[in-house]
Order: sequence, then C-alpha cells, then structure tokens
Amino acid sequence: MAELPDLAYNQSIPANWWESDSWTPTRFAYGIDEWGSDWGTGTDSTACMANNVYLITLYLKALGWSFQTIMALVANYHSESGLDPRNWEHPGVTEDGFGLPQWTPQSNYQGWAEDIWDPDDPFAPYYYNGWYELYIQASEPFGIPHSQWVRHTTDPQGNPATTSDYYPGYPESGPPDQNYTLTFQDWCRGAIPDTYQTVNSRLDYLTGAFYWNYEQVADYVADYSLPQRRNRARTWYQRMLNRFPDFKGRTVFQPDVPGPDFTMNDIVNHYPGWWWKMLYMASHKQGGLKDYAR
Repeated sequence: MAELPDLAYNQSIPANWWESDSWTPTRFAYGIDEWGSDWGTGTDSTACMANNVYLITLYLKALGWSFQTIMALVANYHSESGLDPRNWEHPGVTEDGFGLPQWTPQSNYQGWAEDIWDPDDPFAPYYYNGWYELYIQASEPFGIPHSQWVRHTTDPQGNPATTSDYYPGYPESGPPDQNYTLTFQDWCRGAIPDTYQTVNSRLDYLTGAFYWNYEQVADYVADYSLPQRRNRARTWYQRMLNRFPDFKGRTVFQPDVPGPDFTMNDIVNHYPGWWWKMLYMASHKQGGLKDYAR
C-alpha cells in the first residue's frame, strides 16, 4: 500500500539523530496538509528532511551513485521542494512543479507514473510516494521514462562538446558559471573533471551541474539560488558523513520497478550489489577504499 502522511512518525524523529547510531529512519516523512507544505505542529523540519535524505542516500548508493553526487542532488531537492515528496509548487496546479525535484509540469510526472503503474489509480501508490519518485529519478540517466538532462556550457552559442540549450531570452540570469558537459550517468557516479580535488569543490561542481543540466533554472526564470544550494550540499554532506561510507561507485545501475509494497527493506533485497561492492572495494588490490574515497 502507498505510504501516507503520518504526523506521529514525523514527530517521533529525534532532533540531530544523524549524529549518532541510536536511531535510523524507517520510512519517508511527508508534509501532512493536502498539498505537502507542512511537516506538522511540533515537528522538527530539519529532522524530517534529514530522514528523507537518509533514505534517498540509501537508495541511490545501492545503485552506484557517488555519495557527493547524492548530496548535490538533495541540496537541489532542498531548494526545490523542501525535501518533501508531496510538495506542489502551487497547490493543485498541474502545469507547475511537483515532487522532490519539482517536475514541471506536474502532469508529466503523473503521466510517467501512469505509464509504469496503474493508470486507473492516479493517486496511489505512486503519486505521493518518495520511493516511486526516486525510481523515476534513478531511471532517467538511462532515458526512462525520458531524460531532461541537457548539457550546458558557458558559451551561449554552444560548441562541439555540448548540446547546450542555454536560452538568452533571460540575459539577467547569464550563462552557466562553468562548463557542465558531462553525461547524466557520469554525473551520477561522480566522474567529473580531475581539476576538482577538494570535497567542497567537487560538491560545488556537482550541485551546479544538476542545477543547470537538470533543473535548467536559467532557461525560464532568473534564479540566483545556486550559492544557497551549494551551501546546502556542504551541510548535508557533513550531516550524513557519519552515517554513510563516502565512496565513488564505478557503475551506475538501472533500478528495478518498485512494487506497491516497496519499502526500505527491499533496497537490501533488490540491490545486494551495494554490499558486495563495499566488500570488493575494501579488498581491492589497487588501493582499496581510498580509491573510492570521493
């Protein structure tokens, strides 16, 4: 059955729980009002967001995504939806954004979900479900159900290394601050230029790449929140570092389609590769874990 908003669960999430191993998320937290814009009275919103960041990280790391990439992703989600899978840009307006990345229009997300699951059940189990949104997000690097990743360059005219669709109709937004010509799959596994050696520089680049290539904010509105998103990526990195080993995968896997009863436990059952990859990296002759420390 679909996960539903649960105020009692939201209120049970301890503050700063990520600083110890005494508590672990068991399900997504959702906004409790009709349109997903309120975690609930007496609820620690940061704890709820961290709950969801943990589950997002668990799912995507099992598919080979790099830890730093996931932190860049959740930083963008934070700015787009407050990390609430039920969030609407404007309540009930299907022409506007919806969900963790604020897919626009919302009707696209609903259409993809109906193509994959039951078109006669438009509001469950996928409609407000974080696991199903993650499935669609993790399928997009494989072109399923589509891919809205468009590689951008600092050159508005484009060049042979990019398929940029930079739109000069909003000159106040300017071109991208860097060239983001990597593929979606390379971004997922953290395969970025070697010039970015420090953790913060890598987080900054990965956050900017998703901002420009996926969210494509500057294509339709002047939005100066990229510095804020980069700061959030650094913050989430520090918060989650205690709960996850920080390594870079070699291969990004296409996810299995989640069934109607998909839960956190299915991640271990469906994606055992996460565990053998960790064992492999720990015993690898050419450097072990340090080769994957990004």
